[in-house]
Amino acid sequence: MTKSKKQKSRKLTKFSHGIGFVFFIILVCLLLTGIYLLSLDLFYKDRFYPQTFIAGTDVSGQTKNEVRDILYPKATAFNSGLKFVYQEEIKEVKPDNIGIYIDVEQTLEQAFQVGRESFTWWSTADRLSLFYDDISFDLSYKIDEEIFNNFIEKELAYGRASRDLNLSYADGDFALIEGENGEGVNRKYLLALLTENILTSSTKPIIIPTSTIYSRIALDELHQAKLEARQIFSSPFQLHFTDKHWEISPEELADWVDFTVRSDAELEPVDYLDKDNFDLDNFVLVSLGRREWVSSQNDMVLMATLNREKAGERLQAISEEVNLPAQNAKLQMIDDQLTVSQPSEKGREMLIDGNFGILARRVKTDKRELALLTRETGAEVTADNIDELGIKELLATGDSNFAGSPSNRKHNIRVGSDKLNGILVKPGEEYSLIKNIGEVNAEGGYLPELVIKENKTIPEYGGGLCQIATTNFRAAVKAGLDITERKSHSYAVSYYNPQGTDATVYIPHPDLRFINDTPAYILIQTRIDGNKLYFEFYGTSDGREVELVGPTYWDRKEDGSFRAKWVQIVRRDGQEIMKQQFISYYDSPDKYH
Repeated sequence: MTKSKKQKSRKLTKFSHGIGFVFFIILVCLLLTGIYLLSLDLFYKDRFYPQTFIAGTDVSGQTKNEVRDILYPKATAFNSGLKFVYQEEIKEVKPDNIGIYIDVEQTLEQAFQVGRESFTWWSTADRLSLFYDDISFDLSYKIDEEIFNNFIEKELAYGRASRDLNLSYADGDFALIEGENGEGVNRKYLLALLTENILTSSTKPIIIPTSTIYSRIALDELHQAKLEARQIFSSPFQLHFTDKHWEISPEELADWVDFTVRSDAELEPVDYLDKDNFDLDNFVLVSLGRREWVSSQNDMVLMATLNREKAGERLQAISEEVNLPAQNAKLQMIDDQLTVSQPSEKGREMLIDGNFGILARRVKTDKRELALLTRETGAEVTADNIDELGIKELLATGDSNFAGSPSNRKHNIRVGSDKLNGILVKPGEEYSLIKNIGEVNAEGGYLPELVIKENKTIPEYGGGLCQIATTNFRAAVKAGLDITERKSHSYAVSYYNPQGTDATVYIPHPDLRFINDTPAYILIQTRIDGNKLYFEFYGTSDGREVELVGPTYWDRKEDGSFRAKWVQIVRRDGQEIMKQQFISYYDSPDKYH
């Protein structure tokens, strides 16, 4: 073998010996690491790893219960009370009363679980880091911001309020009201001090930090709002709908002017065009979707607008002239068949909120008119849905005799009967005779006739409507309905025999009211046959049976006064479900003539 070959062979041998030594060192390190990790698992299975610190306390090698006994006293000391100091005033309060809660158990669990997850490189790295570093944890806590902020506003209301620059209307224009700086609690700094106390388990008093509160309104924003206000009442504003017109005068508009403070974040992108500190870069970014406007100027803007309540009152009044209620289809039962006697009609409703929004924008422009927005409203009962109402059988009939009535009385009975013919009462609805009979006057088609009023019998429009009320009452009682309002006449009237089964009505009270507690709609159908008036109730029977006892009479006197009682007993499946007594107190007729 040549000399050069021998030299190369010796070099390769040395290199291979070096590689083998490196691998040996690596194997020894891995072995030692494994032994170390295994010892951690064996000796610290139920104990905190070495070099573990919680709230500044070394808990290495201790069990959860041992550490729990250390931490709970710390938490208890903190929870025993905090002291807030403002000048010479001291306020003591418990942390949970201000929305601060320390969670010892969560702290224990977080610290104990470090490096104990199922085998991962991360958990192994955590355990190996114990060679050269500590595991340190603060006490876990949470803050309820709503409770905390409410505590500051109500219990730590120190300092003095600021007053923004503003405008006041006088002598036909808006004048400047000077602002004034205030002082208030610095919430962020206060929260930082509280956090420090929690992390250090300290109960030292906290000096309440305050900071200056400046006017949120810049002077240039105020001048812009003033210009907007002047534009609002610069000239009359016209509202119209079809052939109806309404004008809002400059004086009324001036009374409606209101000023609101809004943050830039609340503004629409187009609103930035009117800002004195407008810049194109920000406008483009906001338009592209960025949530916040970045500005070195004041972050609040004063805007002139309309007072919602004042303008709303005027719009509400106008809506009463514009609105048109939808008309339900009129129904009639003929030969046990429900039919439509008069088709339904759609209604119209003025959109107050929508019109106010447009009005509030347009009063700041030269377009001084608005065609009022409305929407179509549908009728509840139409020819298409009458089969869903459940009107299929006669529930009860009430009748009365008005023979001998003067012509005007007969006329009024017929008018009232026609108005109530076809009335629908929804399931669960309380029926009111006065509400359904409408205005009782000459325009309503009524004539003057005798009524009992203020201890006298005098002629008034609608005399004879008590015949309507009495007949209606009798039908409702016979149908087993719950009567919620009924009053007898002041003295016995022959038209309402048998006495004790009558009902009087006079606007606004007394009224006749009952509740439809059946499972379907009730159709009230009226008719007149000669001198007899009939009220027929159609709907769906739920199996109730009605027993009427009486009327019975007592305490009769020579002057014609007496008492009467009529009893309604309602049963279903043999069980009594309702019992009502209708007591009537009839006075002497001589007192009313």
